[in-house]
This record gives sequence, structure tokens and C-alpha cells, in this order.
Amino acid sequence: MKVNVEKNANWIFHFKIISLGIKTISFYSFKLVNNVNYIFMKRRSALQKIAWVSGGIAMLPYYCSTQPELTVYSNLPITIPDRNLINLLSSLILPEDTEGFPTLESRLDFILTMVNDGLDSQEISDYLYGMEAFRKYVIAIYGTSFEELVAQDQLACIGKTIDCSDEKSFFVHTIKRHSLGHFTTSGKYMKDYLNFEFMPGRYYGCVPV
Repeated sequence: MKVNVEKNANWIFHFKIISLGIKTISFYSFKLVNNVNYIFMKRRSALQKIAWVSGGIAMLPYYCSTQPELTVYSNLPITIPDRNLINLLSSLILPEDTEGFPTLESRLDFILTMVNDGLDSQEISDYLYGMEAFRKYVIAIYGTSFEELVAQDQLACIGKTIDCSDEKSFFVHTIKRHSLGHFTTSGKYMKDYLNFEFMPGRYYGCVPV
């Protein structure tokens, strides 16, 4: 009977040792798994933050761009080089004074809007054809593009083109007409030189009859 009690006691002791070892292994295994999960969670969070920062840096030039948004004209398909040429011609014909005579829209936008809204389809076609004819004319006469000419040759070329009676003359004349229209419809010019009074104008409550 004594032997059985000792055997049972030894078995119980070994069982406790094994249970304690299992609990210890389970504890550290669970802690290791938690640490691994924590590391993966931190890594995932860091990667997400890097992705957000990278995306923000990539979009920064678009949000901080100083270039104005280009207006799309439904009836007037033109490219950026076309806009630059029209703007250059207008500036040579009549330099724009934005400080002395401020306007609601730029000279270029005014010209393009008037062409887009004020000309019919045939006139717009002639305008675009005249622009290409003007470019070819300049290259044929001077051997280079209009933009590459010195200011004196640019002014001489405009004068020669206006004297013609073809599509390129229509192109330059249209720019000249609307350049003058943009200037003469500015608020300062109308008030100071035309004595124009904007609405609502004056109100006289009592006047002699």
C-alpha cells in the first residue's frame, strides 16, 4: 500500500511538472505570436502611411501648380502652341496693360471666346486655316517660325499680312479687332474715356421741371 502511494505521488509530481512546462511553453508561444502580430500590424500601418505620403507627394505638383486651367472651347479646337501664337500676335498688335486697364478675363480668353461664340462654322474654319497659312507664310519668307523672329521682323510680318486679302489676313485681322475690343470694353477705359456709367447709374429723387 505504501508503494502505491509513493507511485501515485511520483506520478502526480511528474504530471505537475509536465503541466507547468506546457503552460510555460503556451504562455511564451502566445506572447511570441502576439509580438509577431504586433510587428506585422505596425509594419502594415507604416506601409499605409508611406503610401499616403507618397501619393500626396506625387499629386503635390498638380495641387500647387501655378499654371491656370485651360478653357476648352466647344467650337474652336486649338492647341497650346496655337494659343501661344494668338497671344503673341495680340501682344504685338496692342500690348496688354493689366494694371492700368484691368479686365475680368485675359486678352487671350476674350479673343478665343469671341471667335468661339461670335463666328459661324465657316468663319471658324477660315480662321483656323488662316492660322496655318500664316505659319507657312512666315517660314516661306523668313525661313523660321514667327516665334523665333526678332520683334522688328514680327511687326513687319504682321503689317505685310494685314495688307493681304486672304485667309491669313482674316486670321490676323480677327485678332486685331478683338484685341481692340478687349481694351475698349475695359471698365477703366469706358469710364475715363467714354464717360460711361455702369448700372444702376444715377438716381435723382427730385429734379426741376
